[in-house]
Amino acid sequence: MTQEVSSRGFHIPTNDEWMLLINYLGGSTVAGGKLKEIGTTNWNSPNKDATNSSGFTALGTGNRIDFGSFTQFKNSASFWTSSVFYDDFSFLYSMNYNTASANRNYPPKTYGIAVRCVADTGLNNTSYSDRMNGFTIYPNPATDILSLTYKGIDTTNILVEIITLDGRLVLKKNFKPSDWIKIGVQNLPNGMYLCKISSNGKQQTIKFLKD
Repeated sequence: MTQEVSSRGFHIPTNDEWMLLINYLGGSTVAGGKLKEIGTTNWNSPNKDATNSSGFTALGTGNRIDFGSFTQFKNSASFWTSSVFYDDFSFLYSMNYNTASANRNYPPKTYGIAVRCVADTGLNNTSYSDRMNGFTIYPNPATDILSLTYKGIDTTNILVEIITLDGRLVLKKNFKPSDWIKIGVQNLPNGMYLCKISSNGKQQTIKFLKD
């Protein structure tokens, strides 16, 4: 695996970013079930505790080990991080058909393992700070309504987009200037999102949790 691999606007998540996701989903003992696709089409039975409540939809694709051999098809799903464990070994996270857990390991970089890229913008904001460049969103985490306010910004139109960490646009709406903009998020699945705000050719992205 090459650590610099990325596409425009996306990157392979670090170990810390994976841990952030795992902890939000309740910890390593239960997070795997919330990440796995439901059913046994792409997983062997019993696909224990698979709910896919995160929307991640991990499939039991297995992996390729040294010398080109493929293994663990429908038994496991593994995803590289960009974090190096030691020299020729890197961290990954995996889920299995017979457990609800999500486990970290550090195989050789010569293994062929899947990656799930995440959006670059806002992902360094791991403290969930809700104030950037004049815009503020609250509450964070949000349950039903996400409120947006701003000060000292001259604008005629505000575009708000809600984007998942894997880059899917799930909500898009234009607003006229107002001291208080309310965005309904009650129908979004629980999880981490990016709130992208565009106005007068400028953009700002703030990370928030739907809880």
